[in-house]
Amino acid sequence: MIGSMFFFANANAIEPLEQIKYIYSTKAQVTPIKNTMVVQVTARHEEKNLSQKFVEDTIEEIVGSHKNYLQAKKEEAVQLLRISSVSNKQDATDLIDRISASSSTKQIGKIVTTELPFSGLLKKGLGLGFAFSLFLALGGVVLMDSINRIKARTKSASTEVNP
Repeated sequence: MIGSMFFFANANAIEPLEQIKYIYSTKAQVTPIKNTMVVQVTARHEEKNLSQKFVEDTIEEIVGSHKNYLQAKKEEAVQLLRISSVSNKQDATDLIDRISASSSTKQIGKIVTTELPFSGLLKKGLGLGFAFSLFLALGGVVLMDSINRIKARTKSASTEVNP
């Protein structure tokens, strides 16, 4: 779930979802889920462990980047509070509430890896196709040879009958 920051009572995502999609899609695919503040992180690799590592690394990168951003904004707001001499305690309280209302980015689901079952079927399909085509070619050659032999026998038999 993508964190949000409040600025003058308006909640905005720390980074726009489309921007997250392009920035963090180096190791894994990041897909924003429509009408939510959630992104789905997926990776495909021949090895299950590597795909899970790519997903974990991408999630850590997003969460870490957003945590650093919120920490910097928090420090900036604290410095502004120190510098400004707020005479009205209500204004200071409202400002502190806005600062503390920001939410951080966090992982909301478990990482699930699914093994794709079709990985070996391509080799089997190619092997069966090759064997079938070889059988078909040999069958065609045998058939053509037997037809030519029958023609040769009938031709030699007809020339022996008609001298």
